[in-house]
Amino acid sequence: MVRQNSTGAASQRERQRRYRERLAAAREPETDDVQRAIYQALIGSIAEARQGRIPGDGGPRAVSVMSAFIKGLVTDALRRLDEAGYDPGRSRRRMRMALLPTQAPPSITG
Repeated sequence: MVRQNSTGAASQRERQRRYRERLAAAREPETDDVQRAIYQALIGSIAEARQGRIPGDGGPRAVSVMSAFIKGLVTDALRRLDEAGYDPGRSRRRMRMALLPTQAPPSITG
């Protein structure tokens, strides 16, 4: 019987498939799932902060702290994109599209 060699890509796909099966069986999220959950939570927090509401405490100080925290996250992400060589204006536009509703004003850090 002649054994066929798998291509590198096919072998990688098979390893990835088995890895995902093990994660699914253990009910362990993949990194992508965790990142998506964090992103969704961030979007919710931004929406709450824009409306002046923060889950939990809900006081004015909480809104101020949350707004500053979110602004820091966005500023840091934009800095990292800039350092990676991406166009700053396009990065801000893409960030705005990803994080803010369509009716949002154009400024995300000001």
